[in-house]
Amino acid sequence: MINQIIEICMKNRLLVLVIFVFVTMAGWWALNRTPIDAMPDIGENQVIVFADWPGRSPRDIEDQVIYPLSITMLGIPDVKDVRSTSMFSFGYINIIFKDDIDFYWARTRVLERMNLAQKDMPDGVVPLLGPDATGVGQVFWYTVENGYYCPNHPTERYAEPGTCPEDGKTLITSNLELHELRTLQDWTVRYYLASADGVSEVASVGGYVKQYQIDIDPNTLLAYNVPLSTVYNAVRGSNLDVGAKVIEEGGMEFLIRGLGFIKSIADIENIVVKEHNGVPIYVKNLGTVSEGPDFRRGALDKAGIPATGGVVLMRYGDNPLRVIENVKAKIAELTPGLPSGVRIVPFYDRSHLIHRATDTLKETLTEEIIVAAAVILLFLGQVSSSLLIALVLPMGVLLSFVGMRIIGLPSNIMSMGGIAIAIGVMVDAGIVMTENITRHLQEPHPGESKLQVATRAAKEVGPPIFFAMLIVIVAFIPVFSLTGQAGKLFKPLAYTKTFAMLGAALIAISLVPVLASFLLADPTRIRTGRVSKMVAQFFAILSWPLRKLADGITWVLRTLYRPIIRLAVKNIWTKLAVVALAVLIFAASIPLTPFYKNIGQEFMPPLNEGALLFMPVLLPGASITQAKDVMAKQNLIMNRFPEISLVVGKLGRAMTATDPAPIGMFETIVNIIDPAEWPRRAVKRDATAAFVSILVQRLARDGLISEEHVSHISADFLEGIVTAAVKRFDTLATTYHNPYLLVDEREKLYRIWFLRVLLEELLAEGHTAEMGLAHVKIGESETEVKLHQIAEEIEPTLKHKTYFRTKNRNELITELTEATRMPGVSPIMTQPIRNRVDMLATGIQTPIGIKVFGKDLAQIEEIAVRIEQELLKLEGALGPYAERIGNKPYLEFHINREETARYGIQIKTVQQIIMTAIGGMNLTYTVEGRERFPIRIRYMRELRDNIEALKRVLVPTPKGLHIPLEQLVRIERRPGPAKIASENTLLFSRVFCDVDVDTIGLVDFVTLAQKTLDEKIKPTLPQGYFYAFSGQYEAELEARNRLRIVVPVCITAIFILLYLQFKSPSAMFSIFLAIPFAFIGGMWMQALMAYVPEALGGGYAIKYSTAVWVGYIALFGIAVEDGIVLIEYLLQRVRGGEPIDEAVINAGLLRVRPIIMTTATTILALLPIMLAEISTTTGAELMKPIAVPTFGGMVSATMANLILAPVLFSLFYPVERWIRQR
Repeated sequence: MINQIIEICMKNRLLVLVIFVFVTMAGWWALNRTPIDAMPDIGENQVIVFADWPGRSPRDIEDQVIYPLSITMLGIPDVKDVRSTSMFSFGYINIIFKDDIDFYWARTRVLERMNLAQKDMPDGVVPLLGPDATGVGQVFWYTVENGYYCPNHPTERYAEPGTCPEDGKTLITSNLELHELRTLQDWTVRYYLASADGVSEVASVGGYVKQYQIDIDPNTLLAYNVPLSTVYNAVRGSNLDVGAKVIEEGGMEFLIRGLGFIKSIADIENIVVKEHNGVPIYVKNLGTVSEGPDFRRGALDKAGIPATGGVVLMRYGDNPLRVIENVKAKIAELTPGLPSGVRIVPFYDRSHLIHRATDTLKETLTEEIIVAAAVILLFLGQVSSSLLIALVLPMGVLLSFVGMRIIGLPSNIMSMGGIAIAIGVMVDAGIVMTENITRHLQEPHPGESKLQVATRAAKEVGPPIFFAMLIVIVAFIPVFSLTGQAGKLFKPLAYTKTFAMLGAALIAISLVPVLASFLLADPTRIRTGRVSKMVAQFFAILSWPLRKLADGITWVLRTLYRPIIRLAVKNIWTKLAVVALAVLIFAASIPLTPFYKNIGQEFMPPLNEGALLFMPVLLPGASITQAKDVMAKQNLIMNRFPEISLVVGKLGRAMTATDPAPIGMFETIVNIIDPAEWPRRAVKRDATAAFVSILVQRLARDGLISEEHVSHISADFLEGIVTAAVKRFDTLATTYHNPYLLVDEREKLYRIWFLRVLLEELLAEGHTAEMGLAHVKIGESETEVKLHQIAEEIEPTLKHKTYFRTKNRNELITELTEATRMPGVSPIMTQPIRNRVDMLATGIQTPIGIKVFGKDLAQIEEIAVRIEQELLKLEGALGPYAERIGNKPYLEFHINREETARYGIQIKTVQQIIMTAIGGMNLTYTVEGRERFPIRIRYMRELRDNIEALKRVLVPTPKGLHIPLEQLVRIERRPGPAKIASENTLLFSRVFCDVDVDTIGLVDFVTLAQKTLDEKIKPTLPQGYFYAFSGQYEAELEARNRLRIVVPVCITAIFILLYLQFKSPSAMFSIFLAIPFAFIGGMWMQALMAYVPEALGGGYAIKYSTAVWVGYIALFGIAVEDGIVLIEYLLQRVRGGEPIDEAVINAGLLRVRPIIMTTATTILALLPIMLAEISTTTGAELMKPIAVPTFGGMVSATMANLILAPVLFSLFYPVERWIRQR
């Protein structure tokens, strides 16, 4: 069939060219219309139900709202899990659907069940469906803040004070209060940004919501004999507009309105509550009315200063880059209409990450194409051949985008990465095809035209080329079988790699032969025309150096290969020696396999998102005031680090169902400057120890220390000096931040500081004469002057030495964590997208978590704490932490029903007093144009802020008496749950645990932990209580278990395909054995990466992970590709009657150039990924683990294909032929 396709294409060359012109245009169109994101959305397919019940405890919300809703949701088809959490004032439910369920179908089913459950809800509680956004839909965060403006040019806004650039006038600040900024955000900014295409919701956070507050004096109520309920009704009844249809007058129709909405504090103060003897009693007679902040459960802090702002949620399935651009366009439109000086300033913008990631891959793709073309040019020596093969790459890429557009696959790191790792392999088909056509054209072919020769040559290699590509595609089937997070992450890569390979294969058997028949020269052709001779001679002279270079490379390859292959097949003993050597190499590589755990394991190397997310958690009893103080202090500390550009923290929740955080949980965005601009402030210890001895000599020369024992100073003493100095210097360097200093000036300052610290340590008290550093007593001022002179003189020397380096990302994270550590605060440093994925997938922010299920929350917490203690004892455990869910202080009012009955007081009356007089109640809302503000009634602060005052709160009876609250209730302090979590209606709590993967792999740690807990915890569990492991471990285990099944099946399929193609067991085994040797090369490359200099993209071992296994799966298909072409040609010669050993030598010499070419293009095309530094190249941490196995494996696979495969074939084929003859 392949030969028929080639024949048809060569007979219809013009049509083929026209078709590929249209295909190229379609690819370009798809390229420009494919949605762009940084990462695939690997979050769960979930729908959120949110219920708000202000002032209610987690227990009330769980029992009366969340539990009835949860059991209703369990009956929805295709639901995997129903997870719920009840907190103070609100609760939410995450309904997790199977991945293949349509998102909007799921929302419809949930909405149906919500309508059914509404009848079971308490009065006033209306569950709401969350926005149609995914968990990672928070693409844009911003603050609305005061800025500066010129009175003469009020539309221009400035971030810093100064003078107007147009007229030189001093800028003035907008100076809006926090509640005014929040009003602007709630009623202007929020709705305008929500109108941007692709936005699902814009939620407000921080600042204060304006509220009209009526503080009632209960003693005044008693004096006027006014029940509190009368005040409620009076306020509600005084906030009303009405319409009375129309009247006609003079032929005109007039609309009638009765205006009665409250507009100001005065309106509220003058509301008549009651009339006594003809004298009205106003609200102002019963208490005070003022403006103040509404009750809030969230706050925003920018660099230690309270702020207000919002978050933009992208609609499900939309293009995040386009959505962010739309939002920015709306901000640009809205800004001139804001009050003078007010600015909308983003502090988290995912488009930066998207651009960094896509720019990295665009650069990588461009570099790979250039490298591949250069390799081809060197080996073939013909510009036309190189251009011909290089055409395969961009066209294959464009065909990939056509496929992506058809299946709706967005462009991101993983999908583009599939193309990146396929570049070197895509060109292989073109290389083999072009090389074969070139070789045939160079051979004598009397009576055949160039078109006929090209057709014959294409048919010769077309079938094995297409079959080799088919093997590469089949090898990737295991990746398509992945499910869960691994499937969502790697399937885009598998799709694009498959599209690219299919495109390359189709181009190789259709377009390449057609173009070759036009572009490639026929050296045997005798040109008779004068012009054609001159043109041919001109191009011959022009390409002569390249041809000679290519001929030289070919000669070198064959010269080196000829004696090796001749020796390998010399006799039976040399053949067996080659096999024995291969077995020894394989055995020596066994310790590198994952079974020996020398390299380490992980689920997935995290993407460097640029920004960090600092997520400390306070104890449950912390108040919002305490939480704000802690957050402000931590933000100020982090903002002083020179690597940090901005720190903005949120505590509690934004006003959206996708952010159900308690006030004790912070989410602080830590924006990091470009790593290329990080100052060199980390000391290189190895280089510094020798430098200290020079300082000692200088101090002795200047008379600051005794010279008597200087020569006897020990290395241990100098090491101690360096250790102490580095510790002090780190403290200085991490607490100093001056954004106005240039990097060079800052680094000079650091060098002088470090010198001063070293000098001071050398002159510290306590150095005895025996140490050789007994310092000489001189005046303090004189010492200070000398130290300054020494530091200034030596500083230029430090500048040109390698005593300093930049901190790496992990060191910075460690420093930030240590600097912000506070008692009672559990710090967690993660990244914005990674955190949302982990939290929504398993509810756990750490790689491993343990969920403890049971009936009683106190018992669950006790078990969780015991598990925490056991995990602390295990090797590799990092900071295990059990949730403390039951330590929230409660103040409970237990009503005495007998007493209330004796006074004829209904329970409802007492509860209203507790709820309204103490807690406060929003009675109604003012309507002030587009804005709405609540009116709250409550007892005065001094009467409700301590228990003794609460006891004296009066409760009216039907007979007009007023009974103190303490006679009707028992007030009791007790701890209670801060939140209540359940999964499929089972109560649970969590134990979080990170793992040192350099010490032990995730799966191995879980195995050890399970064994320990099964021995020490499980036997003691009460009936109905159990625990289960969760976290990233689940995703890794799921991927690993699936690959254990699918990879062997896939390798078996390759085995069968090889047999069906060649019908020869010898050929099949000879080709197939390239796979284990490719695996060996990949393992060696993984281990050697730890010894590759950091500047070359190394410095660490590549741990076994799902990404690495995907790299090996890609390698297995590529590894057999060269062997297929070689053995195909070898079989043709043997079946043609050539002696087997001669056939092995001749086939090898004939195919060594294309094999080395394909290997070189595959390996060198991966160089941009291999050389990328993880700390500075976004996406490199994800692509490098996939590329490393291919890079190393192709070297060993090429050796196997050129030496081992021919040797094995020469050993087995005679036996096979003998068996066939029998």
